[in-house]
Amino acid sequence: MDNDPTHFMNQPPRVLIVEDDDDTAMLTAETLRKHFGAVCSSRVASLAELEKSELSLFDAVLCDYHLPDGVGMDALRVIRSRRPDMPVIMVTGQSEARHAVDAIREGAADYIVKTLDYLTTLPLVLEKNLTASRMLKENARLHEALRESLAELRSKNRDLEEAVSQLEMMAMTDPLTGLANRRHLTSRLVQMYAQAVRYDDDLACMMIDLDGFKSINDTLGHQRGDELLELTGRVINAEIRTADVAARFGGDEFVVLMPRTPAATAVALASRLQSAFQRHASRLADGNLRCGMSIGVACVSVSKPADGNELITHADNALYAAKQAGKRRIMMCGADGVTATPVDEIVAG
Repeated sequence: MDNDPTHFMNQPPRVLIVEDDDDTAMLTAETLRKHFGAVCSSRVASLAELEKSELSLFDAVLCDYHLPDGVGMDALRVIRSRRPDMPVIMVTGQSEARHAVDAIREGAADYIVKTLDYLTTLPLVLEKNLTASRMLKENARLHEALRESLAELRSKNRDLEEAVSQLEMMAMTDPLTGLANRRHLTSRLVQMYAQAVRYDDDLACMMIDLDGFKSINDTLGHQRGDELLELTGRVINAEIRTADVAARFGGDEFVVLMPRTPAATAVALASRLQSAFQRHASRLADGNLRCGMSIGVACVSVSKPADGNELITHADNALYAAKQAGKRRIMMCGADGVTATPVDEIVAG
């Protein structure tokens, strides 16, 4: 049966009377019947009977202080151990008010002293405490609902943040290679160039092109071509540093931006990347079809580009020179931003 204290708002409250005196119990029950308009109480006459009672059937307890096998404090402990939320109103004699105060301290909701007219005020005291109990329970319910709502909101916020993070990652990532896409590269290039100028740091750029990619793509099919692009993305990611930004520029062209990197270090990184690619790409070779890597390198400290886009152009000029020189070469853009100097020999293999 529902033990919600709001029950009495629509129908009489369910009251358990703990009273060993038959006449007092009868008068109390009759008083409640007249006030609430219906029989709404049950009675137990001892602590032993109380311990056997199903307290979930009641909304409140009226408990006499003197029982044949105990006192009201014992009854209070029994009730609160099983229904800590249920209001217990102690009913005491005039000379026992101090016991009522002790009961309040132990958790009783209220007390009534047995004066000549106490039965007149008893229903009102009962209603007051049932209302207070209802408000406490409703407050607890609202707090719990609020806690659950906040927990759900936090969970949804986490889901939303993860979804936004995934969308942001998708918006700036090339789906085939896992590298940054050209849009993200453009954004990072502006930031990195501005930082290099502001702090007088160097900024190096590698422009990479796959030699023989078109032949492999046309002869062995787009799936093999995609596998080669995926491999390139993995190799680049494995070889670059944490601060570097690698992107697919378009088709089989790639760009790597290297902050605070002088020309000598950039060339060494390019050589290491080229060698690593040759080792892995040989596994995709088929007969006479082979794929290599040409790289053009440019540095802010060398060619003095006016902005990030011009740095890319200088690296592209060096790449063009590497392709013209026989492919599978690394070329360094010179001070004029146009001519380039070879920095490595043809990779054997």
